[in-house]
Amino acid sequence: MLRATICLGGALLLMTAHSYAADVHEYRLDNGLLVLLKENHNAPVINFNVVYRVGSKYERPGITGISHLLEHMMFKTTKNLELGEFDRRLKEVGSDNNAYTWLDQTVYYETIAAGKIDVALELEAERMRYLLCLPEDHELEMPVVRNELEQRDDSPFTLLSEELFANAFKAHPYRVPTIGWVDDVESITSEEIKAHYDRYYNPDNAFLVLVGDFEPDEMYAKIQRHFGGIPSGDVRLPRISKEPEQIGERRFEIRKAGQLDFILAGWHIPESEHPDSYALVVLGNILGEGRTSRLYRALVDTGKCAAAGAWSSAFGFADPFLFLVNGVVSPGETPAGVEPIYYEEIEKIITGGVTDEELARARKQARVSFVFEKDSIVSEARSLVSFELMSGWRDLDNYLPGIEAVTNDDLMRVAAKYLTKQNRTVAIWHAIRPEGEDGGGDGGGEPTVPEGEENTPQVGPPNYRHPGQSPYSSKGLPNLPLPGREAAVEAEVSGELEYATVTELSNGLTVVVHENHNNATVNINGLVRAGKIDDPPGLPGVGHFAVAMLANGTEQHSKLELAEILEGAGIELGFNPSRESFSFSGRSLSEDFELMLEMLAEQLLKPAFPEEEVEKTRQQILAGLLDSYNDTFAVSFYASRDMIYGAEHPFAGRVEGTPESVEAITRGDLVDWYESKVIPQGAVITIVGDVDAAEALRVVKRRFQRWRGKNPHRSELIERGSEFKEIAGERREISLPDKSNVSLLWIGPGVSK
Repeated sequence: MLRATICLGGALLLMTAHSYAADVHEYRLDNGLLVLLKENHNAPVINFNVVYRVGSKYERPGITGISHLLEHMMFKTTKNLELGEFDRRLKEVGSDNNAYTWLDQTVYYETIAAGKIDVALELEAERMRYLLCLPEDHELEMPVVRNELEQRDDSPFTLLSEELFANAFKAHPYRVPTIGWVDDVESITSEEIKAHYDRYYNPDNAFLVLVGDFEPDEMYAKIQRHFGGIPSGDVRLPRISKEPEQIGERRFEIRKAGQLDFILAGWHIPESEHPDSYALVVLGNILGEGRTSRLYRALVDTGKCAAAGAWSSAFGFADPFLFLVNGVVSPGETPAGVEPIYYEEIEKIITGGVTDEELARARKQARVSFVFEKDSIVSEARSLVSFELMSGWRDLDNYLPGIEAVTNDDLMRVAAKYLTKQNRTVAIWHAIRPEGEDGGGDGGGEPTVPEGEENTPQVGPPNYRHPGQSPYSSKGLPNLPLPGREAAVEAEVSGELEYATVTELSNGLTVVVHENHNNATVNINGLVRAGKIDDPPGLPGVGHFAVAMLANGTEQHSKLELAEILEGAGIELGFNPSRESFSFSGRSLSEDFELMLEMLAEQLLKPAFPEEEVEKTRQQILAGLLDSYNDTFAVSFYASRDMIYGAEHPFAGRVEGTPESVEAITRGDLVDWYESKVIPQGAVITIVGDVDAAEALRVVKRRFQRWRGKNPHRSELIERGSEFKEIAGERREISLPDKSNVSLLWIGPGVSK
């Protein structure tokens, strides 16, 4: 722990010495259009954002969802562009483009080659002023929007979140879902869309953010040429009602078909510019960020929840929003039994504060997360967009000093001030099992599976969309030779590529290093060629289970000790099992790179599979399997895999296995699979960031060169991926209760390479 503590102080000096705002160039056109430019010459690409200061909070009753609907229409016909031409022209130059609508804003963006930026500038200027909003375009887009409305209703957490916002806010329009109410969306006319466009889509109600490979003055000249002739709209934004103080707890329950119960609670907090916002961010980290957090230890480690989290909305919204906690209730537990634990953990902080280690760890997590946003031109641009919408882009430089100034007394004070019962809104999702029984925590048994569907989908706990993210949207490395042999002597094959240094170690592990000194961070990604297809016959899910255990304890450290080391340094490190392999990824400050690599090697090469963690992980996997029975696409996808391969084929079924197999897996099964299947031959580690390539390679060798092992039959197993059954014309229909959305899937043999 001494090493992580020393790094903590170094990180503070490194991060507070730099002014992020000083690197941003601000311009303003005569028509009021604000332009923010940030150079980043790491690659010859540019991320271009057009931000309109209008979202669902400016919608009146009767036209809710119109901002999101307009976002869809912005890809249609304009005065000088026929239907489909916008996307076609961007596709021709290899641009990635999309848009999203949220409470405060609507954003359109392209990531495009620097030499092609004029194409994006021309197209965005065209649709800023000349969108036609034709009735036929409106009619064409409505099925897409209806589908998004149905998907919202089928997602427990999305539906629970939007209902919570509607109950928490009485006066402020944050109570209205961005996608709108169904009746309003169906009733909006093309004329109303055009009026909304004419009112808000003007240069004086918009700003541009560009980050990438350009010279600012030259880029501004291009922008002026394309956007300077658009007249100002003299936009006057309507007054927004201020939310009155909440004077009592509000509660509601949703009872719908499902397998798992969910909890979501929110407390009103002040606007991001408020001095308490920094303490609320740190408090959210202490309560709900990572395995060292209070809620993880009280709820997940005890088996009461499959997942639990907390976060502050500060620095994500223009107006005061919420501090939120959530949880996925484990099978056999009840929301009524779990909910009080959240409030007990909050009360412990109010009365007893936090430890020095918790405070230091939470502050560093917040600081490192902020620095990670500068890793790519996309995330760096999003950060600028968020701060400009929230209060002003120059406030970027206030964030790190504000986080560092947070004290234990601040945490106790803000918890006592805001996280009170009378300021709380609570949402409970009670799952009604397919058997017709009420949720209420009775879900310890096996779910009813539609006939012909024998397996389950994505691993739990379910992934949640952070409420600070924008939920409603319209729309690698060079090829490496695969190592085919284990060298008999300590010889290595090394070569220089234009982009990266590639080295094959004597044990078959390939190391790829790319230096990028644009930000003081390092990213690691890699894969090991062991996955679901390597599971023993009759026991699917062993590989998934084993990989899920890698962060749960090693020969040197317990799960909690690993988490304290990693989270104390703000290091993100995780493993992801899949069908033919499992991957790992991590990122850290450059000063913590060796520590990250050390922890990766320890978890990858010396896992302990502690018995007590086996049982906790088993329950989390089962929770994910149960939840997956309500995902229409997952059910159809895995049913189709069974059709084309046969249910017992190694390429069929779900990576997680089945509830029956997960229950049957023992610690010995995990150890046997890992020791026999996880080998360096064919594995790859890629390192990108603020490192010296030669030194990074030396560190990898020191940690991984003694890794050994062979799997001579792997190539034969891979060949079985082409063993398709003759299923032409076969059809299977699976009914899921209480679903408004339908997933249709066609499947057939694909190419082998």
